[in-house]
Amino acid sequence: MGWFNKAIMNYHVNPKRERKIEQERIEKERMRRLMAEDEEGYRKFIDQKKDKRLAFLLLQTDKCIDNLTEMVQQQKNRKNDEEQGKRMVLKSGDIHHLDIDCEAYDCRVTVVEMAFDKTIAGDDVPFSRDLYNLLQNHSGWKYVISDNDDDDGDSVR
Repeated sequence: MGWFNKAIMNYHVNPKRERKIEQERIEKERMRRLMAEDEEGYRKFIDQKKDKRLAFLLLQTDKCIDNLTEMVQQQKNRKNDEEQGKRMVLKSGDIHHLDIDCEAYDCRVTVVEMAFDKTIAGDDVPFSRDLYNLLQNHSGWKYVISDNDDDDGDSVR
């Protein structure tokens, strides 16, 4: 009778052990894909496992990344527009008519002292709103248009 009880116990213990081993294998596979940065395989694995919590977190993460990417692109576009406005104002030579609403009004403009070829850089660079007065008070100074689109590089005015 003892051997019969032992056989019944083994019958019930084996499936539990097999389920535990299978769960450990699945968890190891998930971690392996995650550590291997196999995003596509990881997502398929999550879908197969029907883990709604992880799938939801991945979806939310994707939305956040998309939003951040869009915001960075918008910021780059705004920055490029401001730089383009600054270049257009400086190229036109109409610096004494800068309007407060102009995008180039608060931009910094590189200036060069022509006699000694000294360039003001960093935080000492004047704002375009102050450029006209600076050039009137310092006759040997000229402003530099830094335009990455031109083939000839920087041009001095």
